[in-house]
Amino acid sequence: MRFYIDEDIDHRIVRAALLRMGHELWSTKQAARTGDSDASQLAYAIDHDAVVITHNRDFTRPHRDRPIGRVILLRCLQPQAAAALEQVLDGLVPMLERTSDVYVEVKQDSRGRCRAELTFGTELR
Repeated sequence: MRFYIDEDIDHRIVRAALLRMGHELWSTKQAARTGDSDASQLAYAIDHDAVVITHNRDFTRPHRDRPIGRVILLRCLQPQAAAALEQVLDGLVPMLERTSDVYVEVKQDSRGRCRAELTFGTELR
């Protein structure tokens, strides 16, 4: 699976976890797209068949009710981002591979357990 890491996340934090799980990833900085609009970042990810990972709630706000593209919002502190992804990603990847439009919100509870809430924009394939 391909992941595009938004500039609001220190990609080094999630890099090791995603690579360990066998995924491809790159950041907005590596793509020379730092400072581009959220809409432009999403269009780039869609064009490159990648899932956006972000902490930016403003980025995801327009996509909550009607997802366009595949976006994961990490609603946890940066240091816990890698652990949060590792806890939920194995279960998410098969679904991410079967749909083109989905919004995923990953939340961490007070005990450190993570859960993913999904909103689909299209039917699963």
